Amino acid sequence: MKWYDATNVEMDSLKNLKVYTPTEPPQNKKVIGSRWIYKIKKKPNGESLYKARLVAQGFAQRYPEDYTNTYSPTVRTESVKIALTTATILSLEVLQFDVE
Repeated sequence: MKWYDATNVEMDSLKNLKVYTPTEPPQNKKVIGSRWIYKIKKKPNGESLYKARLVAQGFAQRYPEDYTNTYSPTVRTESVKIALTTATILSLEVLQFDVE
């Protein structure tokens, strides 16, 4: 039952964030599959937290039939080092957060 609840939490999150729109697949196009990844994490109090994540099976995509350009908004390591060094020199407070 815990995995079922974790899966529902993930689906609700994807729906609320408008991650997808249900549609009919175009004719003569391949649909990329998906699968569930399940993981048990530990809360600070030692309690188990059951997490479910839906992932696309991107390895099934073929260039250029399924995609042309790819982009991932990831910062370069050098940029992070420069920012942290500058913050240290200027005695600035550095904060970290996760966008959900």
